[in-house]
Parts: sequence; structure tokens; C-alpha cells
Amino acid sequence: MKTALLSLSLLFSIASFRAQTYTNDAQLRVSLGLEKRITKKLSVSFDQQDRFYKNMGEFSRSAFDFGINFKVNKWLKLKADYVLITKRNKQGIFTERNWYYVAAVFKYEKNKFKFFYRNMAQVRMGATNSDKSSVMRIYDRNKITLRHETTRRWAFWLATEVYVPLNNSQIRGIDRTRYFVGTTLRTSKFQSLDLYFMLQTQVQRGAWFDQNSAFQNEPLNRYFIYGINYNIEF
Repeated sequence: MKTALLSLSLLFSIASFRAQTYTNDAQLRVSLGLEKRITKKLSVSFDQQDRFYKNMGEFSRSAFDFGINFKVNKWLKLKADYVLITKRNKQGIFTERNWYYVAAVFKYEKNKFKFFYRNMAQVRMGATNSDKSSVMRIYDRNKITLRHETTRRWAFWLATEVYVPLNNSQIRGIDRTRYFVGTTLRTSKFQSLDLYFMLQTQVQRGAWFDQNSAFQNEPLNRYFIYGINYNIEF
């Protein structure tokens, strides 16, 4: 447990390497997640998420996620997902993208504490029906979550995530960080509500993160995100 807490503390200490100029935006993310158990080890999941940006005043993106989950044992779960993204571009036009990922989720429990480490390899394809449709962006995403099962109905959690581009010729190392604080309310035996706040910060300039070709002269992005998730298992 001490090792887990140390790892969490180290990741939470990651920040920009020098003072930066940021553009700030408040955003809202709302999602509904469904998980259908096929066997004791195998399940499928469906998730629909909508995002609002520009201080939550405009709809910016929807995502439909279909996943297959396999529980190897008590401590390890494997995931493979396809995500269809519909996103507003800088010209205000909605375009579609295809994303894919595989992930391994490790879990450790001690008393009322649960520690999760998720490693994800994610492939993002460019806008369909465009000259960027075949552009492949590969990320290694690492997320650590520390969760406290406070009561039978309430849990509280902290998390941090880092994005590392694997085939980006412009930058090396971490290009963005995420810090979460949240709570989970179990509304029934098979349903739960997640409420969270997330700070997402771009730590290196790059054309991969909503920047155009003149990204060197543009400020970095910092998002203050409020999230609502409702999850149903059946």
C-alpha cells in the first residue's frame, strides 16, 4: 500500500517544466455507461459521452464506445474498445473519427482502499473522408486511481493520468496530464452515479493537441472539466 501511495503522489506532482501561458476553458462531460455480463469472466460495454466546451455553452463532441472486457482473475482485467467520435472542428463542422484501444487494468485492495493502475495503448485515426483519415496517432496512457469505499453506498476517489505520444515526431515524453477528484454513489445494486472534477493540462506544444501548424506561437490549453457519469450493469 505504501508503494501505491508513493506512485500516486509522484504522478500527482507532475507539472509543466517551466512557466507557460495558457488558454483556459470550463467544460462539461455527461455520459451513460451500460455493461452486460456474458459469463463470469466476459462482458461487453457500451458508453455514450457528450461534451460541452466554451464555458459549457456549446456542444463540442460525442463519442460512442463499444468494448469487450475479460476478467483474467481478481487482480487483472483486459479491455479492447472501438470508439466512434463525432467532433466539431475549428471551422464549426462536425466530422467523424475512429479510435481503437486495448488496456490492462490491475487492482489491489486493502481494507476499504482500492488501488487501480490502467495502462492503455490507444490508436486515433484522422477525420473520415479527408486527407487525414489515414493519419494514425498512437498514445500510451497511464492512469492511477486511489478509491476509498467509505460506506456501502458512497465511495471517494482521486486519480491522475498521463498521455505519452509514441509516434509523434514533434515532441517526446508526456504531452498532457489529468488530475481527478470524484465521488461515486451506488443508487442500486447494479447502478451507480459518478460526479467528478478534472483538471486537464497540455504540457508541451504540439499540433496533435488542437493546435494548427503555427502551434509554436500559440498558448497551451488548460481545461477545467466537470463530469457526470451514470453506469448500469445487467
